[in-house]
Amino acid sequence: LAQRLRQQLGASGTAGGAAVECVLRIELLEFTQVFSTPANSRAVLQASAILSDVRRQPVAERSFTIESPAASPDASGGVAALVAAGTELGQQLDGWLKLMSKEGTLKTCRYGLQ
Repeated sequence: LAQRLRQQLGASGTAGGAAVECVLRIELLEFTQVFSTPANSRAVLQASAILSDVRRQPVAERSFTIESPAASPDASGGVAALVAAGTELGQQLDGWLKLMSKEGTLKTCRYGLQ
């Protein structure tokens, strides 16, 4: 999931080799396949994102809860649903970071993904 998020956000640990001024830390709280019935399941992903400055002081925080239905109630369906939930998390993180940048919250902050 970390690798996928790095790819989606275009982060390789530092922004173009420059010193990292802020760090985006993502804490994965839940990443499971949940069965509501024996024939029906979904992926559940809960995460929190904390953007901290060089002094490790929080600049911004956000919680994410994503659910993705599984096409089938088995391991294959669960994996596909978890991949879809991870992709959705990346899209939501990207949108959140772009919004903060547009609002000026990030200013000159370059970030690395942890």
